[in-house]
Amino acid sequence: SDVAVGVTMVVNPVGEIILSYCVRRLRLKTYNIGTEYVHPYAIGSVVWCETVHDSEVVDAARELVKAFGYIGQITIEFRRDANTGSLYLMKIEPRPVRATSLSVKIGMDVPRAFNNIKPQVASDYPDGAGWLWTQPYLSSLFRNEHKNSRDLLMLVSKVRQLRAFGEDYSDPLPLITGVIKLGARSFASRFR
Repeated sequence: SDVAVGVTMVVNPVGEIILSYCVRRLRLKTYNIGTEYVHPYAIGSVVWCETVHDSEVVDAARELVKAFGYIGQITIEFRRDANTGSLYLMKIEPRPVRATSLSVKIGMDVPRAFNNIKPQVASDYPDGAGWLWTQPYLSSLFRNEHKNSRDLLMLVSKVRQLRAFGEDYSDPLPLITGVIKLGARSFASRFR
């Protein structure tokens, strides 16, 4: 998952790209897939990302948007082949994705641009600005069969770069409820 790069764009009704930026997925480093299917959340692969610049990915996304005559907000995700470096289209999402909350923090205000509310779009954005969906990330750490000290150190080393979260911390109740559920599941599994 850490070779997947998504481009988020807002395209106005005349086909002009108002804004675009890239994020790269991050993932847990120590995990065990085993023989059965493991949901990507369980290995931290869709719960953590950071901003990057990748002109090849942006150019490919622009070509797709132009070819389809698409207008509105869209996220197009590619995966880069680890051996050849070639890009492969993973998915196209014509909707806000969870990490859209990061857009405001990096000066690429997708909600305002999409709603045509005179967006103050930055000319550029910083590399390494992070987004974290806290509950699934913590859940993936606790469900992992391996020791997670390396993953925790990686997260701690990047805490200062986190700019946005999947949760709205002005309402902490969902996070508190999630932590209680996680603790209860862990406690119950010890008695099984």
